[in-house]
Amino acid sequence: MSAMTHEEVRELLAAHVMELLLPEERASVVAHLAGCAECAREVESLRATSAELALAAPDRSFDARRCNGVRSRLLARTAADRDARARLAAGQLPEREPLSLRPPHATAPESAGGWRTASMVLAASVAGLILFGGSILVQSRRELAQARESESQRQRLIAGLIGPGVRLIELAPTERRPGSARMFWNQTLGAWTFLAYDLAIPAEGRTYQIWLITPDDRRISAGIFTPSADGNAIATTTYALAADSLTAVAVTEEPAGGVDAPSGDIVLLGAAR
Repeated sequence: MSAMTHEEVRELLAAHVMELLLPEERASVVAHLAGCAECAREVESLRATSAELALAAPDRSFDARRCNGVRSRLLARTAADRDARARLAAGQLPEREPLSLRPPHATAPESAGGWRTASMVLAASVAGLILFGGSILVQSRRELAQARESESQRQRLIAGLIGPGVRLIELAPTERRPGSARMFWNQTLGAWTFLAYDLAIPAEGRTYQIWLITPDDRRISAGIFTPSADGNAIATTTYALAADSLTAVAVTEEPAGGVDAPSGDIVLLGAAR
């Protein structure tokens, strides 16, 4: 492939930044950049703009159907551009055919201005690809943050279940109700981890509420929960309580949202030994 002119290289810089060039085109552009400070500066500017556009993408995910549609169109456009360039290199297209960037039925540009227009269309396509990639980047960052938060929650859960400062209170059902539970009290951290098993699903508008009962008969709410379909549940809270200030842990069925003081029947009860 013969050496490209300065203007020919400039028309391919946006495609070069997005790595859309054929190997021989890329080799010519790289060779030109090594000796052309002006084009080298423009490449750096294009790369900086690409990064800014990616980071400026909205912090929200596309729905799956739209995301797949955009991806398919961009990949199809890229494939068409590569195919047309390969045909041009093989002599199967007129020398100045503007590839797949030219709209259907439009005539091929004969002037340098026409080629600049085609270059602008390529830049617009590149910008769209950058924005699409930016949304994926933002989504990946959000997923990473969520994964880190999940790991942090897991570590807090483990800390609430084990250690020399953890006391275990077993809760048994009252009357002939199904279910059981365990309360892990990490006295060092003031952390409470409640695990319930095989509970009945409360009626609509109702929930379960956990109570810490003290020697002076105070009822301290330790949170509300609704079990999953299999009757299991986990609830955590933090509340500082002196080591000798717990008599029992109880669970009652209450109105949705919980109450300030227990009003329903006790479902589970466990003495603190």
